[in-house]
Amino acid sequence: MRLEEIEKKLEKVELTRKELKAEQAKALGRRQITCTTNHGDGGCGARFQIGSLTYIQAHYYVSPYGCAGGDYWNQKEGGFDCPKCGYRNRLYTYDRNEFQELKRYFKEIVDELKG
Repeated sequence: MRLEEIEKKLEKVELTRKELKAEQAKALGRRQITCTTNHGDGGCGARFQIGSLTYIQAHYYVSPYGCAGGDYWNQKEGGFDCPKCGYRNRLYTYDRNEFQELKRYFKEIVDELKG
């Protein structure tokens, strides 16, 4: 097989890969998530597509201390506010790697800074 033929086949494979990744993103955005909590202190049980929700990434501030410590923001847990009842859902049921992958399929990500 000639080099040009191999490169054409690789281009076709790469295009197919990009198309499949786009379909995967759409499917994950349609994945359902429930307004609930593991502690029983809120949530209405309504279900929503992840792609229709805004993810709220909480951050907390570490004040300066000593000669060179602090003065930075850390990521805290995040979640979403239920469009039906307004309850802030934190995503306990996902492991960290699965959650980081899932997070990017929300409609948008908003940073919430708490000093």
